[in-house]
Amino acid sequence: MLINLYSPFIPDEKTLDFNVSFWAGLTSGLISGLFTGLIVGIFLWKMQKRSQELQEKKEAEREFTIFVQKLTQTFMLTDANMINSEGSEFLPKNILEVRSLIYEQPLLYWRERIEQQNLNQLLVAIENLNVLDTTLKQVSSLLDTRIQQLLINHTTVHFLKEYTSAFYAIIMGIDNDELKSWIHGINHEKIDELRELQNEFPDLIDQYKNARESLISSADNLKSLITNLNTPT
Repeated sequence: MLINLYSPFIPDEKTLDFNVSFWAGLTSGLISGLFTGLIVGIFLWKMQKRSQELQEKKEAEREFTIFVQKLTQTFMLTDANMINSEGSEFLPKNILEVRSLIYEQPLLYWRERIEQQNLNQLLVAIENLNVLDTTLKQVSSLLDTRIQQLLINHTTVHFLKEYTSAFYAIIMGIDNDELKSWIHGINHEKIDELRELQNEFPDLIDQYKNARESLISSADNLKSLITNLNTPT
């Protein structure tokens, strides 16, 4: 026999029906409340996430715009070649500085958040420059080693660094008089000897020159894109 705990006015024979109805209603209300709370919670979470993503995109575009301004200033540096014993560093000064500046930036982070078409175009050009720079470094590393091995067999090790720099200068087509003004103590005879040594690995030298020219062209393209972006229409 069921004991009527809810009301003395509910007959015993109705207690079972009341219990079923009461608990069914209570359970239904709890489930409905939980479901509604879950839906509202998911909606609020999505709204918050969307707001955070929009904020991150705005911040990324702001940071990238500031970076582009720095690139503009860096491109204004001299474009004179910086003589160096490493082929990957034998580049115009402004391109060396641009490359160094790019290395410090979170390109992947920007790639995932920047949506403006003009900024995206710049970002693609920057990433392309990065790829070409990697190619140049790979080819240059091989050529550096070959040049040094060659010079060790034909010259004094004491002037290895200077002669390696002269070798790259000759590859770039710099004439004897200008080269003598760059590298102290080198004479025409030694320069002519270095010119002859280039015939030892012409294919690798051509790869280096092509990689270097591609990098410089990519940098020029990036500079043009930045100029067009900053030019009022």
